[in-house]
Amino acid sequence: MDDSRGMRLRGTGHAHAKVILIGEHTVVHGTPAIAVPVRRLQIDAIAYLGGTNTTTGPIAPDTARSGTDQAVQELLRQWGITDATVDLRLHIGIPPARGLGGSAACTAAAVRAVAQLCGRELDAAQLYESVQFGERIAHGRASGIDTAAVLASDPIRFERGESRPAACGVRAGLIIADSGIRGETRPAVAAVAARLGDDPRRGSEILTHARELVEESAEFLSAGRIAELGRALSEFHRVLGGLGVSLPRLDHLAEAALRAGAYGAKLTGGGLGGCVIALADPDTESQQRIRTALTEAGAIRTWVTTLGGAS
Repeated sequence: MDDSRGMRLRGTGHAHAKVILIGEHTVVHGTPAIAVPVRRLQIDAIAYLGGTNTTTGPIAPDTARSGTDQAVQELLRQWGITDATVDLRLHIGIPPARGLGGSAACTAAAVRAVAQLCGRELDAAQLYESVQFGERIAHGRASGIDTAAVLASDPIRFERGESRPAACGVRAGLIIADSGIRGETRPAVAAVAARLGDDPRRGSEILTHARELVEESAEFLSAGRIAELGRALSEFHRVLGGLGVSLPRLDHLAEAALRAGAYGAKLTGGGLGGCVIALADPDTESQQRIRTALTEAGAIRTWVTTLGGAS
């Protein structure tokens, strides 16, 4: 239904979570990274004419909501819509500050809802830029991988602002374990930049090693070499630890997953809290054994998504 200005009375939008399989933090400094969509964790947005902003479910920090609101306001400004008040309601099914792309997904869902409300079509480039606008407000320096991943339907390879599909020949479970500690993306990004800059020669070596691990992981992922992929993920966790973005709780969870039979385990996302991912066989018995071990090691909740199948 439309009103006298040609706007509909409501619009809806949705977006899903993501995990970074490998390459977080170093991707900001030019290395590639691989990310995987997690469709079972979702943000739902409804945009109405008039009213005030409302959020249901756990909400990300104020800066994240501010990023979403300002991205919507910028889009309305670009469309020349200055006389309408939009009531944006978000139901958040992605736990905030856990490195799962919650702020990007909030903005993606909101922008889609407002576009439908306004009867506008957003092409892929416009949608990406609108979400990135919000991410820069929420996180400061944003590589774009979260934005690309929450908009993707399959695994992606991301490098220097460009994404493309990542071939996946692996059939595996990917267990996500919430440490219960809020991640700190902005200070983590700053800490990594400082550490790499303090010793440029050593920083260059770290980035070279990170690139090699990501490139190898892309090959292992494509070829279905699950054990080698797992070892690369675990090695990247050690790289992130050396960059100062892991915590004892995250290390403990990763070690618990490995003891329970995971092929590899690492933190995912910004670090200094957030989640650990563990690569497992596709059978439910193996996955449940690892989930139980993670819970006993202190994870407050776990989820399973898949590689090489519906997630």
